[in-house]
Amino acid sequence: YKSRGDFLSSNSQNQNSIFIRYNLSSFSFVRRISLPFNTTAIPNDAILSSALLKLTSNTFFTNQPFNSGDLITLVPTTLNNTPNLTLEDFDQFGSIDNPVELSNRLNQSQIGLNTTFYFNESKLYYINKDGYTGIGIRGVYDLYPTIPNHREYTELLIWFDSADSINKPLLIVTYIIKTSQCSSGADTNRNGIISQDELNSYIQEYYIGNVNIDKLSNAIAEHLNGCG
Repeated sequence: YKSRGDFLSSNSQNQNSIFIRYNLSSFSFVRRISLPFNTTAIPNDAILSSALLKLTSNTFFTNQPFNSGDLITLVPTTLNNTPNLTLEDFDQFGSIDNPVELSNRLNQSQIGLNTTFYFNESKLYYINKDGYTGIGIRGVYDLYPTIPNHREYTELLIWFDSADSINKPLLIVTYIIKTSQCSSGADTNRNGIISQDELNSYIQEYYIGNVNIDKLSNAIAEHLNGCG
């Protein structure tokens, strides 16, 4: 069942597994994984260049051949009370069909003891510098309003090590910090230009009542003539 309202039965256990089953003779269901990361340590002025998610799998099972549709991918989540997960959050893993995908898809041949997802460069803005970055894992049969594999039975089960284990999930974000060519320190935006507002703030903060003529002159010169 792909939305909370479709459930015939459910449970709210916080389990570190993704389990997708389609079966004509029995119930079909999906299980999703929530992986919230506290990313406030990333500086606000950082420019993100890449991100990857590393997971350790301790169990993997599929009943389908190599070229089946058993794929998994990352999606953004919007939990009601991040990082805590509740039953109602099942609907907070993107849209029911065709959700935003943060990463490459992995098929069963790419899922092993060590599994790595690489964020799409165009989706790096989903990484939240001011709080938690919510990441979810969904399977391909959970992404589309289509019946899997021409109505054949399929099952995919993956258990990943949780945050309580030695091999906990690891989100690696690479970024750079903008540097300025301005020597005075007045370029707070670090873009190589000292605006009038930056100059005024610099004067107010550092030099009212404690004038340093040389540094003040330097800041004014860089404001007028540019830095570098």
